[in-house]
Amino acid sequence: SSSSSSSSSSRENGDVGKIQGFGLERCVFIRGLPKEARETQIREAFSARIDKVFIQYDQRKRAPRGSAFLYFRTEDAVREAVNSSRSSSGIYIGGKRIKIDVALKRDEAKDIEAPSAIKREAKAPRIFVDPESGKKKIRETIPMRNDRLLKEMVVPNHKFRLMSEADQQKRAYSMGDIQRKLLDTSRHLSDTRLIIRNLPRSMDTKGLKALCVNATRRWAPKSNPKIVHAKVLMDQNKLDDNGRARSRGVGFVEFDGYADTVACLRCLNNHPNAGHGFSFTSRPIVEFAVEDSRKVARRRRRVAERRARIEAVRQVRKEAKNPGTLQERIERRPEALFEEMQEDMLRDRE
Repeated sequence: SSSSSSSSSSRENGDVGKIQGFGLERCVFIRGLPKEARETQIREAFSARIDKVFIQYDQRKRAPRGSAFLYFRTEDAVREAVNSSRSSSGIYIGGKRIKIDVALKRDEAKDIEAPSAIKREAKAPRIFVDPESGKKKIRETIPMRNDRLLKEMVVPNHKFRLMSEADQQKRAYSMGDIQRKLLDTSRHLSDTRLIIRNLPRSMDTKGLKALCVNATRRWAPKSNPKIVHAKVLMDQNKLDDNGRARSRGVGFVEFDGYADTVACLRCLNNHPNAGHGFSFTSRPIVEFAVEDSRKVARRRRRVAERRARIEAVRQVRKEAKNPGTLQERIERRPEALFEEMQEDMLRDRE
């Protein structure tokens, strides 16, 4: 087994070329790798003097950690790599300067990693005191929230076996697609937006809203659900008898809060008798929608700009109805005074 060391650890162990045992005499630990770095890039940075490359992955996030273990062909190559990384020029991979340390045994690395973990905890504490209740709570990260929401969507095995084969295949494919999308760290599960599959072809957006409101109230009778946005996806290439686009059987619903969203999901998801056109063999498949942080930011920016434009129009209309005194108009828009003077001069000339 092997682990990483800090720069202080290699100084404590003396000459890196003298480390023996467990095959670590030719092994180094690299930190600061770009997440997209590949084995070929790493080998090119060291002129192919490497026997083996082990890039580390985060099992929960299913993404590279930005670190790796390298086994060099000679001990001299290890010594040269460590010294080069600490020199003023450094070693760069993918535009980022990397840090290289000699690999240590697991028990030796624990003594070094413990202080670093304490420092990381101090920088980003997970436990905080709620100002309202005064109780200690855990600060939820995005991966933690994704895991929590994924558990809400999972159907127990004894209920999964009662589904139709078609529903089982749809759920398996959908869950796999969600997990693949979440490999991109810019994506996350929304806790207020739901995607509902297996919708009856006759259901429109109004019917989708009624379905979700009724389900939320059925699960939480005291709730007053508010739907911010709802939409049934249509297939423009398939038309019904009236020449209108047919439903694709998929819809999106966005609530204004998490409590109503999870209540709707718990009530509707895999309900054997949901009504509204669903059947025992075609049950509702309700999931939290995957959102892209970049698209969410752009959408929020557009909403803010639209609100600013609406507010500006309202302000202009308000000023037109009640222009106020000359002093108030000057304070509000100093340039308006000169515009009025120019208009008066033009009228006098005419």
